Amino acid sequence: MTDKEFFEEYNMEKGTMALPNWDLFKGGIIGVTEDRHHIVYSYQKLAETLADNYFKDYKDGKYPVKFPDNLSDDEIYHECYQDAIDWIEVNTIRSLDYEDPEHRPIIVMDIDSDEL
Repeated sequence: MTDKEFFEEYNMEKGTMALPNWDLFKGGIIGVTEDRHHIVYSYQKLAETLADNYFKDYKDGKYPVKFPDNLSDDEIYHECYQDAIDWIEVNTIRSLDYEDPEHRPIIVMDIDSDEL
């Protein structure tokens, strides 16, 4: 689904913003607000989506960071996940402060039921 199709299907309010790089981050969408002004993303799903992309790039030899040869795929994925978290914190969450609060995306933290 393209961003235009998403906006039409969910009858999103004019001016509603999606995160940039639609094809990558649409996997993080968990809903929309009742007033149709905001797209709601899961922080964890965004991180997993970006980490999966980073890990694929690593396997394809396109990832800009080199890891020690003795790391397992699980350890490398963990490093990719940490890089994804850093990228989301710096390049996504911070940038939302500069967007129109009436229409900017909402990113929610998932709560593990064990934490309650």
